[in-house]
Amino acid sequence: MVAAFSKTEKDEDNQLMFHSSDQKGIYLITVQGFAENGQPFYGEKTIRIED
Repeated sequence: MVAAFSKTEKDEDNQLMFHSSDQKGIYLITVQGFAENGQPFYGEKTIRIED
């Protein structure tokens, strides 16, 4: 597990960059935080690491 903190802007394209494991496999990315109005948000994305 890796914890990272990043502030993103509402009206801009945002990218979150990270280093992946050297091991092939399927990994789950979880993003959670708070919007400007204080509402919490949560999202998950599965990625596959190949060669």
